[in-house]
Amino acid sequence: PVQLEESLTTADGRTISIAQLRGSVMAALSVSDGFAATNLETTGLWKVKENCVETSVSDSYSLELIKRKQSVIAEEISKVCGRPMEFSVILENKAAPVQVEKVTLPLQVEILLNLFNGTIVAGKH
Repeated sequence: PVQLEESLTTADGRTISIAQLRGSVMAALSVSDGFAATNLETTGLWKVKENCVETSVSDSYSLELIKRKQSVIAEEISKVCGRPMEFSVILENKAAPVQVEKVTLPLQVEILLNLFNGTIVAGKH
């Protein structure tokens, strides 16, 4: 497995946190390309693997907008790091919502549940 870095060392030997990297990139882009900076606000946690910053977004619309600005963002990340860096963004993998089945309980079971402040953990036989 590839080791994820919490911080990275820039070409001039400074160590910066991933949060500092993100903040610097967003600040620079807010001046040069406000649209790209705004899109970066929708990204999740940034991870650095070797020469690539990886992140995710929660919806396909945000993904599409960021992909349009991917090269501009990568260029700004490279400037902050002082070395060529890539920027990768993917769609967050959301688990499908769990279907909850409503079941009517016999009166005796309801009385027991209320008496002991209980809940039914498994209801299938």
